[in-house]
Amino acid sequence: MIDLLAIPLKRTLYVDFNKQLGDLINKTSYQNASIFKDDLNEITQLRDKILDSDLSEQSLNDHVAYYYALNVLSKKFPPDQINFTWFQTLSTNSMSSSQYSWNWEQLNVLYNIASLYSLMAIDLNSMGETTNLTLQCKYFQMSAMIINHIILNYTSNLTKEQNENLTSSGAAVADNSTLMGLKYLMMAQAMECYWGKAINDGMKDKIISKLSSQVVTFYQNAITYSNKSVLIRTDWIDNFRDKCWNFQAKTLFRMGKDYHSQEKYGLEVACYQTVEQCLQNCQDVSHSFQSTVKECLTDVERDNDFIYHQMVPKTPITLIEPMNMLNIDVPMEETLFKNVSIDFNKLDNLFNKLLPVEVMESASVFKERQTKYIEERIISPLSALNKLLNNVNIDSLGKDTSAIKLAKLHSISPDELTKYQLALTDLKQNQSNVQNQLNVIENMLNDEIKTDKDFRNKHGSLRWNLPESHIVNQPYWDKLNMLKKYLEQGIEMDTRTFEAYESIDKDLIVADIKLPKSNDPLLKEMADIIEKRDVYILQLEKKNWDNSILPKLIDDYRLHGNSSNFEAIYLEDVNNTFKDDVQFVEQEKKINKELISKMESRQQEGLQSTEGTPMKRLDARDIYIEDFKYSLKLLEDVKSNILDASKFYQDLIISVNSFSNEVNEFVHSRKLQQQSLNSQLLS
Repeated sequence: MIDLLAIPLKRTLYVDFNKQLGDLINKTSYQNASIFKDDLNEITQLRDKILDSDLSEQSLNDHVAYYYALNVLSKKFPPDQINFTWFQTLSTNSMSSSQYSWNWEQLNVLYNIASLYSLMAIDLNSMGETTNLTLQCKYFQMSAMIINHIILNYTSNLTKEQNENLTSSGAAVADNSTLMGLKYLMMAQAMECYWGKAINDGMKDKIISKLSSQVVTFYQNAITYSNKSVLIRTDWIDNFRDKCWNFQAKTLFRMGKDYHSQEKYGLEVACYQTVEQCLQNCQDVSHSFQSTVKECLTDVERDNDFIYHQMVPKTPITLIEPMNMLNIDVPMEETLFKNVSIDFNKLDNLFNKLLPVEVMESASVFKERQTKYIEERIISPLSALNKLLNNVNIDSLGKDTSAIKLAKLHSISPDELTKYQLALTDLKQNQSNVQNQLNVIENMLNDEIKTDKDFRNKHGSLRWNLPESHIVNQPYWDKLNMLKKYLEQGIEMDTRTFEAYESIDKDLIVADIKLPKSNDPLLKEMADIIEKRDVYILQLEKKNWDNSILPKLIDDYRLHGNSSNFEAIYLEDVNNTFKDDVQFVEQEKKINKELISKMESRQQEGLQSTEGTPMKRLDARDIYIEDFKYSLKLLEDVKSNILDASKFYQDLIISVNSFSNEVNEFVHSRKLQQQSLNSQLLS
């Protein structure tokens, strides 16, 4: 019977899914929780089954079924609504962490599935039957595969605080060193079972020595990571060391037997001598193995001294190259689901009639895109056409025709002015947000440089053969500097906008104005057109608000069960709904062109008729109108600049977010490469 260790199951607190999910459905959906009574009972029973697990295939099936069900729930419900508490059981000190996260719950269940596999392997070991070695090996390998999946997909991007403080918000399921130590422990024990079966099957000594050499390698890796672990106990680490010495001895013993078959008696003697040295470091040694080694050494030394006279090497014998028979780099979920008996179709149908969060989120995103569509295609062009009419220079036609403001002169409400002030405040906030994100990206790149430099100093440039940071991350620095320049340009434009806003006579433009409308037919026509467009924009905003795409998305989701058609539905809806409005803009462009042409003709006539006329002093009414016009023009410029700036920051934020993801992937990739090379150099 092989001496093996198992990962203890983590413990968790009871969660009343019936009540909590029921309340969540009633709050976030137009559907009633009573419709989903059977589904609520099913998911509640699934979780209850994992609270008190036994060592059986059924318990394993229950855990995997609940893990699979969590995948379904995460697509149907918001991610941060139910609190899950889990307790660490690996160390002597009990620690707990609570998080509102489906992902946190899934990771802990996955950890416990790995634990169950190891416990089931130990349970087979307690039966003392060597025929169970193949199944034991499989269970330990499954455990290692699951832990490896957790490491690669979840813990590698965690912060130092999340990795080391396992009671903090957002803490890891276990620190990275602990998971790495457990992974290599499971792999070592799987190889140990494989090695035991190879002996039972009577394989050649050379093959057996390669297998036991691999066991040594895995235990050495387990020791390296366990020494840095937050959770793994010292008595476990002592066990790893003892196993390591033990299997070095067994590897050397089989190497000696193989040398004997090759008639290399000097090397055989050296192997047995080194075996005895290894056994001196072991706390738990098989007396029969010790006796066997002593007998073999005595026999071969006598024969070599009297018959063969081969030289015994003075230098230590190097272990034979290991042979790894395990493969844990496989699709975890696919492999896991193949090894259990579960009705996956039943789990897939959980809350099947509940509209997932994806539908509501898609409707919200499409609403934002629709608003942006009418802003860019309709509202902004109409506002620009009005601005062109407002800016027509017809001052030469006299005081009664002082621009269109005589025909349509109105004050600004204090609320409207406040709206522009808040918009300017938002611009400052956008500046700050983008700057902060760029600073985070810069810190990530600097940290990557420091990590590479630390490893290079630790191992030396010749052994640390990864490309240097300043070479591989130069394109990211170039893009970062470019984005900083874009931000500086935006800040410069915003500063001019702030200054223009401060120059506006706010008391003047918010006061009530009583001026007669111009009697000039052309000016009156232009004023009426501007007013018509303003009313049209208000009606369009109401139309945008009333046009909801959600019912169409719901019908399609119920028909097809997925969101693959959502984009096509949105495009068809927005094009059909606002087709006439887009055409209206094109008509208004032609009207603008005709009016400006008429105004320029009159302007030319006015210049010719006033040649030689002496200049006149402006009266108070003219001065008032000119001041009012100037402040309004400044306000129009500020409004236009705010719209341009909003689009500028929207595009810049998208670019910065995309760049942030690129840098994250780069840093993560480098981190994996550095960890891999560091492990190779330390092993």
